[in-house]
Amino acid sequence: MSGVALFSGELQAATTEVAMQHHRYNYPDVFRGLYLGQACRKPHVAIVPVEYGTVQPRIVDLAVYLWLGGGLATRPSRRVEKHQQFTIKNSPFTGLPLAHPITIFTYAQKRGQELNEVLRRASHGKCRWYGDVLIVKQASKVCDQPTHVNYDNWSLFLVIATHVLTCGVVTQGD
Repeated sequence: MSGVALFSGELQAATTEVAMQHHRYNYPDVFRGLYLGQACRKPHVAIVPVEYGTVQPRIVDLAVYLWLGGGLATRPSRRVEKHQQFTIKNSPFTGLPLAHPITIFTYAQKRGQELNEVLRRASHGKCRWYGDVLIVKQASKVCDQPTHVNYDNWSLFLVIATHVLTCGVVTQGD
């Protein structure tokens, strides 16, 4: 990494991603999401596992808590689900349906903590969001089955998330 020190959030994201890839086969399935860590400088791929016992995964069956609020790096054995989720089915800019709706998961953190650096940078300082954000893509407009986020989706999903979090469509927990 050319000797540049990573933010703790980037190190946490990298540690969690490696851990999830290493343990991939312990879960019924995994999906790639987009992780906007509070202290990260850039988005990261999130390997999001499906809960045990799930046969046909839906968005609600994803173990998103592994990525939000510390994840594997700080709570490897404790399941915490203090998160909000919001599904976006239509473009907030045109109103047209998205081919693949997205679900934005946020970890409820209080103001006064670090701003989400990815969102702050993406919005040129306008987005004042605190805490982690995870974006998961749905397979289609008519079902809530997850599918992989790919690099082609990153920019669009980041713009949509930044917009809805800046405009107050999704509210920050106090």
